[in-house]
Amino acid sequence: MKSFLLLPFLCFLLTQPLLADFKLVCPPDVTISCTEDYSDLNRWGKAYTDENGHIQWQHDCKIVYQINDCGVGTIMRTWGVLSPETWQWITCSQLITLSNANAFGYRDITFPPSLTIESCNPEDSLKRLPRPYDKPVWKTNKCAKPMLSYSDVRYKTTEGCTKIVRTWKVLDWCVYDPYTNPGAGIFVGTQVIKLITTDPTAALICLKDTLVIADKECGGADVSLPPAQFVSVCNIPFVIRNNSPYARGQGADASGIYPVGITKFYFTAEYACGTEIKCEMVVRVESKIPPTPYCLTGAIIDLMPVDDDKDGVPDRGMIEVWASDLNKGSFHKCPGQKLVFSFSKDQNDRVKTFTCDELGDNEVEIWVTDTLGNQDYCKTTIQIQNNLGIPNCKRKNLQGGKFELSFSLRQAGTNQPVSSLTPLLLSPAGQIMMPFTTPRSGKYEQFDLNTETSYELKLKCSLNDLRHIDGFDLLKLEEMIQNPLLQKDPLRLLAADLNADDKLDETDVKMLRALLSSEIRHIDLPTPYKVIPADYVFADPLNPFTEYRSLKLEVRSDQTTKLNKEFLVIKTGDISSYGIVRKKSKPVSE
Repeated sequence: MKSFLLLPFLCFLLTQPLLADFKLVCPPDVTISCTEDYSDLNRWGKAYTDENGHIQWQHDCKIVYQINDCGVGTIMRTWGVLSPETWQWITCSQLITLSNANAFGYRDITFPPSLTIESCNPEDSLKRLPRPYDKPVWKTNKCAKPMLSYSDVRYKTTEGCTKIVRTWKVLDWCVYDPYTNPGAGIFVGTQVIKLITTDPTAALICLKDTLVIADKECGGADVSLPPAQFVSVCNIPFVIRNNSPYARGQGADASGIYPVGITKFYFTAEYACGTEIKCEMVVRVESKIPPTPYCLTGAIIDLMPVDDDKDGVPDRGMIEVWASDLNKGSFHKCPGQKLVFSFSKDQNDRVKTFTCDELGDNEVEIWVTDTLGNQDYCKTTIQIQNNLGIPNCKRKNLQGGKFELSFSLRQAGTNQPVSSLTPLLLSPAGQIMMPFTTPRSGKYEQFDLNTETSYELKLKCSLNDLRHIDGFDLLKLEEMIQNPLLQKDPLRLLAADLNADDKLDETDVKMLRALLSSEIRHIDLPTPYKVIPADYVFADPLNPFTEYRSLKLEVRSDQTTKLNKEFLVIKTGDISSYGIVRKKSKPVSE
């Protein structure tokens, strides 16, 4: 009976379907960079259902975004399906975490390179630095917010030479947290900037050759030198030094006590982080301490008879007297000097012949010359007598023994009268005479000068007239240096030698350029004017310098009671006014 009852139940079970194995599977949680493109979240998986091995992808899900303004946060994806077994709603989720770790770093930043700024005003250029020197640049992304700052530390070696160590800091606003992780999100770079104040046209000007006369001490002279000048259109800090062993200081002023002879040294101007320019200077100290002459006074000398026709009757009287015969203990204060005696500045004028024309008292000069050419003289009187009775022996002198001097000063090249020089006549005894003149005429007169006496004409510069020195002279000077064929006229050569070193070079150009500049228009030339006799002919017109240095402007009259002279004045720097060949000179072509 029981078996009969279980049979329908078993049949029921056999007719029912078996229970299914059903599950919902979601992709795993992931952490991605906030820089990723998450517009397609399926890149990180999709949910599917597994029903007894039958896979079915699920496309619909609920998405919740929780992302801040730095792109950091989470994305929650939730899928849901109805279970066919239990008829209940089942869900699963995937959490996608957006991280900004390593999203922004040194690899994304380019810091500015170091640089050197050389200019008149590098501080002004520092304010307007061009790319890529002005600031760091970086690659931006959506989950980084870089911010920028910098700080400078300045190091100054000298004036006009500064080194700046500029520290750049880039801070990622989205990462930096000074409390939880102060070392993350901040990036540091260093830039070195050198500021050099410089001027490529800067020049150092000094006198090239200075001649100093030692007339007090045998060992040398106290030399006062003009300071070296640093010329620049920029306001460049600089330091000038000199290496003279005799200077009182080592700066721009090399004045000091220099020995007799030649001393060469350099001025050095340092600027712009060690840049140096040099100017060589030569100081020539010549001893001009003269000997001390003492003359024999009251010498009485008889003429000796001369029988020219051998008839036994004297035809004339004559006697030779040596200048050394009239020396009476002349000496020199400086040791080692040998003395030569003569009747004039000419050392070869050692013997003088007296005839009947010199009967009576004759005033003579006894010149004493030392080894260096320094001279001094004394005057004495020789009484020439005819005690032997030479017939027809009478004195014949010029009227009164006096003469008048007229002379003029004319501008070489233009022949215009010169009024910027004051002439003085210096007698051998040291008497100074100022000739009479008509204002601005260039003509002078002096009366009552002694015949047979040599006077020296001295010219004192009363006005350094620079009005006619201009850019044409600078152009002519540059042409002469570049083309030596233009250096033919001796007057132009003398005018072009501004620093009086007996040559033409770039130093003369710099000095003329400095003279023309308004800033240092007051610069003094060693010899503003050069004067020569109008009829003077240079032995070597192509090199007149040495000859000019030895030229003396002497005035002497032995044969006339009225003497006329003309002198030419060469203005140093006024180069374009010359080039005209004067009379008696060998013709030259420009």
